[in-house]
Amino acid sequence: EKAGIFRGGDSVAVCGDPNPPRSVEETAEQVAVKLFILGRDFRFFKGLRDWQYVSPSGRKINLNYPQMLGAHQVQNAATAITVVDLMSEKLPTGLGAIRDGILKAHQPARFEVVGMSPLVIIDVAHNVDAVTCMVDQLRSAPFNGKTVAIFGVMRDKDFKTIITNTKNIFDSWYLCNLPVERAASADEIAGEFEKMGLSNWRAIGSIPEAFELALAEV
Repeated sequence: EKAGIFRGGDSVAVCGDPNPPRSVEETAEQVAVKLFILGRDFRFFKGLRDWQYVSPSGRKINLNYPQMLGAHQVQNAATAITVVDLMSEKLPTGLGAIRDGILKAHQPARFEVVGMSPLVIIDVAHNVDAVTCMVDQLRSAPFNGKTVAIFGVMRDKDFKTIITNTKNIFDSWYLCNLPVERAASADEIAGEFEKMGLSNWRAIGSIPEAFELALAEV
């Protein structure tokens, strides 16, 4: 699917996955797109207080860590800088702007802390890979007390795997209906919990209602 955006001519593509499916590289070859891949054409190295980006030409830049939470954010930042670097002839961007952009970059609702007492985190992780990043982040900074999940999901997502990968992270779950036709109902999600023999859940009508119950629980 991702390779479907490739266009021929003098275009380039940047891949932030160090191990992309072979089909991505094959498609790039077929349509004559120059493909830059993390770990092969550009790199990054993490330090204690900062990190270093290495461009396709070998240029090295030391940068502060992104403000967005998650170990994968440096990987994302390196990918974004590579795009800027490759466009430098048509869209020159100074080093100061790059540094400023890395520090100010913000993506709402992706492991976003919206409350501190109790700690409330919103993450709209919508596929298995995104949920894996969320789980890694939660495990890297264990929290005191109960951890409660409010969960809704689209019917066409692999929510069985999502539940399997997160079932040991949360002490309890509130399963919600979402106000879109594509969404799985709370009862459908509950069916998967029942199949797995899990009992630490409640099916709730809406996210606001679940949020109030979750706050009361913690």
